[in-house]
Amino acid sequence: MKAEARQGTEPKPPRLQKNQPEVIIFRLLPAYPPDQTDSTRPVLLVPMVITPKHAKYYALRTASREAVAESFLVKIRRSQHASSWNGVVFGSIDKGATDCARLEWPKHYSDQTHRGFSESWETLHRKFLPIPSFFDLAIWQRIEGQLVLQGMALGKPSDGKTHLTLNWVERSFAPDYLRGGVLLPILACAEEYAKLLGCQRVLIKNPVDPAKYERYGYSPYALRRVRATYLCKEL
Repeated sequence: MKAEARQGTEPKPPRLQKNQPEVIIFRLLPAYPPDQTDSTRPVLLVPMVITPKHAKYYALRTASREAVAESFLVKIRRSQHASSWNGVVFGSIDKGATDCARLEWPKHYSDQTHRGFSESWETLHRKFLPIPSFFDLAIWQRIEGQLVLQGMALGKPSDGKTHLTLNWVERSFAPDYLRGGVLLPILACAEEYAKLLGCQRVLIKNPVDPAKYERYGYSPYALRRVRATYLCKEL
């Protein structure tokens, strides 16, 4: 982890050229107590970096997001739809994200979209936090001065680090949903993190719509003695 992250100072955002979309990576920020006066960004609480292992994997997750952000910036500059990615933020799942998923996302649930998971994102995140090498990602977008939660994902590597599994993926169904979609950056961050861990593949557990993953190179995969349905992409 970089020194400025450990010390709680806010990192400088990447320098942006004129008309270049904004992609910011939030690192570890202090929030004790949370400052509610700044409504332009979510309250970012310090994750459970309680052991050297937690710090090591937090740094790897941050590095994977930075690598994907830089790659996206290169591609976005060449795209005719660059404006769709204005104000995109990759960060950790925190209280601001779980609160938004609990309070805002259900407003747009329906039989035609999604009814949420059997457990809340607070509960899911709490279960994954004790695992130092878990994967998490919250994707925000700054719209009219406010950060809107567009998607989240949680996963974890196998004990032997042979594969990284994405266990939970959800997106917003609000009218201002990110036009470019959140699945591509989620998969890109997961794949980059898996490579840093030395994993051989990324798995998607019980995908709701397999076709959406298959367009990014995923195909059916069977784990021995496991009943769940999986998709896989070799790295």
